Amino acid sequence: LFTSDARAVVPGFAVDVLDTVGCGDAFTASLLAGLLETDIARLDAATLASIGRRASAAGAVMATVSGAMGAMPQRPAIDALLATSPEAS
Repeated sequence: LFTSDARAVVPGFAVDVLDTVGCGDAFTASLLAGLLETDIARLDAATLASIGRRASAAGAVMATVSGAMGAMPQRPAIDALLATSPEAS
């Protein structure tokens, strides 16, 4: 992910994949939610990486269930994956 002032490389998460339908939608929804919750004028690399990591986790959680819109991951499921997955350095 990048802006004119910041760049962040966001690794994926290893999960047992059941269905990939909706993974990109979950990623994008989480990315947009993170950006909307942030002061875009002060978006630095660390914040961008945090938003991207959460979006990546949302896409990964989505891959573990079958379905589309009705199966979109909720914050607790995303938080649980983030809590059990160490950040890459």
